Amino acid sequence: MDELENVDRIRPKREIKGWLTLPDLIFILVITLISWVIRGMVYPLFEIPFVVFTAFNGLFLVKPPKENPGQKNITMLWLVLRRYFFKEYECFRSIDVREFDQ
Repeated sequence: MDELENVDRIRPKREIKGWLTLPDLIFILVITLISWVIRGMVYPLFEIPFVVFTAFNGLFLVKPPKENPGQKNITMLWLVLRRYFFKEYECFRSIDVREFDQ
């Protein structure tokens, strides 16, 4: 008899292969299609490498980073942009190391 496992969530995971999910695949396809549409703006010799490079960048953006495997690179990029351009998540004061010695 198979062993029973605890259910961590009711909604099914939409994983295709490993960390790649259906919304991630749709994101990569949309980014690649947009680059295919605007490929005329690139020098004609570099049109196909531009589309391939954009597809690889889309794949990189949906891959989870090693430092924070619960998130995706696109989420980390969005947090960095929010911090530096929109001035969110700024620290209020510097942390004094001596506070933690007590």
